[in-house]
Order: sequence, then structure tokens, then C-alpha cells
Amino acid sequence: MINPDEERFVREKAYIPEHIPGYGKVVSGCDPFLAEDFLLYFGGETLVFIGYPLERAVDTGRLGEILERAIRRFRPERVVLIAPSLPDRTGTRGDADVYYQVDLTDLRIGPKVGNMIRRAGRELTVQRGRTLEGPHRRLMADFIAAKNLDENGRYLYESIPAYLARVSTAEVFSAFDGAGNLAAFDIADFWPDRYAIYMFNFRSRTHIVPGASDLLLDALIREARTRGKTKINLGLGINEGVTHFKRKWGGHAFLNHESLGFENQAPSLFELLVRRWQNR
Repeated sequence: MINPDEERFVREKAYIPEHIPGYGKVVSGCDPFLAEDFLLYFGGETLVFIGYPLERAVDTGRLGEILERAIRRFRPERVVLIAPSLPDRTGTRGDADVYYQVDLTDLRIGPKVGNMIRRAGRELTVQRGRTLEGPHRRLMADFIAAKNLDENGRYLYESIPAYLARVSTAEVFSAFDGAGNLAAFDIADFWPDRYAIYMFNFRSRTHIVPGASDLLLDALIREARTRGKTKINLGLGINEGVTHFKRKWGGHAFLNHESLGFENQAPSLFELLVRRWQNR
């Protein structure tokens, strides 16, 4: 487990969702640890290695070395790695994507986005909270069913209530119409010192209000500025529609995202003897 000093270090340097220990612990089911300036999660037989250095520049060679040391330390049966680029290892690779961010110090909202905010603001009221009520859960269940997610995807979204209960810096921004219908809601996390993290966005398929997500993101940005954040990590591109939304808000690609999963074979007796000799 990371100690209080290590947690302060991570909080000062964090810039992606997986750098938030409370979130990572919930979605991975593992405890957070530091390996130099890399955060990882380990529990049971699984090691989840976050290959985004907290302090130094991205270096795939260095990442590979520290990953191997972590594998020797924890001896997991399964390893999951996410990183800007992957070391030379055999395994199951996920789809490549890109993180987007906006710089709040020079963000200028374009006229089209401004019009969408004003339009939605005439029909919707933004409320902030810390929990998911019945309308939120129904909207989220509808989203999960419509996306036909795999087991891992379903687990991620179904873990959101536990994540909100665990991490006090996560907030729910909800857009309700005059009749009390939930049109959309966002979840953002303000745990990192410098960044706000745009974690999740859900929109109703029945109570559709154009600009609802723009109105919510505007509220999120205002809160981030109030808290002294200088950047917002808008999350991954995911698809063309999501990417378009993030780009129209001035979001730009700033980090590649790749993933790799593999089984870690147990060392042979000969390898164990060599290691013991080397450590004498």
C-alpha cells in the first residue's frame, strides 16, 4: 500500500484517471503501490501496472525495466498494463486510443458551443451531488444495455456507485428539465492537485435536450477553475462522436493509450536458484 507521503506525491503529479488511488482500487479490486514514479495496483493474483510516469518523461525502455521488477516483486499470475507505448511483450492487446485534455489557462469557448450552452440552459438546471439516485441508475442501466458491453465494461460502470462512495473528491453534475426529468449527468473527479478529471458522461435517450452535455461540461469547468485546476483530462476519444465533442471544446490529444494483458509464467527451479545466487 502507498503511505501518506507517497499519496501526496501521487496527488501532486496525477494527470490520468488511473492515477487516482481510490478509483483505481475500486475498479481493479487491488491495492495501490508505487514503483519509482509509476503507480500500480496489486491484489490476489493480478498486477495492474499504470505505465504513465508521475515525474519523468515517457520512456518505454525504462517502463519495461520497472514493470519486470514489479513482476518479480509481486509474482502475479496475470498482468494488465496500460501505457502510452508498450514494451516488447507477447499478450492480448486492446484497442489503441488517445487521452484528450483542455488547458484552462487559455480556454476560449467558441460561439457555437456558447449557443448550445445558452439553449440548454433555458430548459435545464444543473445540480451537483455525490450520489446516484434512481433516475441516474436507470439512465446508466439503459446506457449499459444499449452499448452491449463485455464483462469488463459492465464491471467498470457497475463499480461507479462504489467509486463515488469511496472517493470524496468525485462529484455528480446532473441536468434536470422543468418536469424533473434527468436529461444527462457527468461524473468528475477533483482529487489531483493540478487536474480535474472528466470521468463519465451519460445522456438520456428519452429526455433529449440539445446541448445538455455542453451545459454540464461548462459547469464542470467553472468548478475546476474555482478549485484552482489548470487542466482537465477529458478522457479517451472512444469514438468519432465523443472525439468531436471533446475537440469542439478545445480538447487536444496529449497522450496515447495502449493496453496489454498477459499471463505471467511461474519461474522454473533453475531460475529461482539463479536469482537466489545473485541475491547472495
